[in-house]
Amino acid sequence: MTTHYSPAIAYAASDGYVSYRFHHDAAHRSISISATGNATSGSVRILMPAGAKSIESVEVNGTRQPVRAERVRESLYAVVPVALNVPVTVEARYRN
Repeated sequence: MTTHYSPAIAYAASDGYVSYRFHHDAAHRSISISATGNATSGSVRILMPAGAKSIESVEVNGTRQPVRAERVRESLYAVVPVALNVPVTVEARYRN
């Protein structure tokens, strides 16, 4: 099963924006986010699917990056620092 969506968010008061594409491939236990915006620093926080036990790896533009795992109740998140003022692709793999 795969899931896709592509939202865009604008903050009129500060002229800030972010646009991204989300793709979840359950068969390969991977989530990919391609994003751009005008923030020079920030974080991508990816909610792992229900049943995910751990984050196996995260790559930013094809380069493996350290990841911070966060738990909020039963939910697991992968948190990765990124700059969005250039296009970026983040791929997270998880274990069930």
